[in-house]
Amino acid sequence: TYIIVGKSDSPLLAECEALAELVETETRNIKVKTVMKYPEDWDAFARKVCDSFGFKTSACPFVFTSDGQMIGDTQAFSTHIQTKFGIKVNLAREQIMKRTEQNLSLIHISEPTRRYAISYAVFCLKKKKTT
Repeated sequence: TYIIVGKSDSPLLAECEALAELVETETRNIKVKTVMKYPEDWDAFARKVCDSFGFKTSACPFVFTSDGQMIGDTQAFSTHIQTKFGIKVNLAREQIMKRTEQNLSLIHISEPTRRYAISYAVFCLKKKKTT
């Protein structure tokens, strides 16, 4: 299992998420969890995660495994996935920005209504039909 943590407004987080979706689709046993934080909450959260696992990074986003192995930033994750699984993703800037906007929308929807901190969240979106 890979864990991606990052700021909700980060296009690099959106890129990691797209790569993660490909990995989950193309492999049977690999799962990826994403943790998004508001930009103003990022520094404290990242320090807490890094201190817990002994990581030394300031990258946003960063990726690590559930057993505590640091993979690194977006580029390191992309290289790791390409080397290990032969999977590469090339997203257009428009796709990355659209996903970033969706992340911001999702975190704004979830934050005011929850009572406790979210570790992982799964959201299902239906595309609105236009008439």
